[in-house]
Amino acid sequence: MRALRVMVAAGLLGLASRVSGESLGEAAAREQARRQAARRQDAPVAVVHEEELKNAAGRIANDPTLAPAATLPPVPTYGSAAAPSATDDIRGREAFWRQEARRRRNQAASAEQVLKDVERWSDPTYAGKDRPSCPITRRSDRRKARADAARARQALDSLEEDARVGGALPGWVRE
Repeated sequence: MRALRVMVAAGLLGLASRVSGESLGEAAAREQARRQAARRQDAPVAVVHEEELKNAAGRIANDPTLAPAATLPPVPTYGSAAAPSATDDIRGREAFWRQEARRRRNQAASAEQVLKDVERWSDPTYAGKDRPSCPITRRSDRRKARADAARARQALDSLEEDARVGGALPGWVRE
């Protein structure tokens, strides 16, 4: 009895697969015909021959007499103030670099504090009502805070090198 049921089920499945749908070959043939029809409907491609290029009046690609289409924007600096030049007085340069070091340290400290707060708020067990509880918002806030903290740490790490290149004495940027 059980063997008969298995045989009937296998027969029905075999019959259903033959009756329903189309074969893979039929689907491939129909897709190929569709692609060929689409290819034939396109407009003919214009072909430019070498003789036509020789007779065409044009200009060279890197013509030095032409002005560039657009100038590149200036490279932004990390700080808002520019470093004083070497011709400025030494006290002004010292004040600038001490202020820049203080600004970068404060920025790094505030970014670290924001990161700590966001990590605390991102904890699923945080019961505060001052932050949204949406996991997507928490994840994006955490990602942004981590990136900001990393950027601030990198700026603080590059402070000594920036000061050295700018002509500052090493003691000006130390705490």
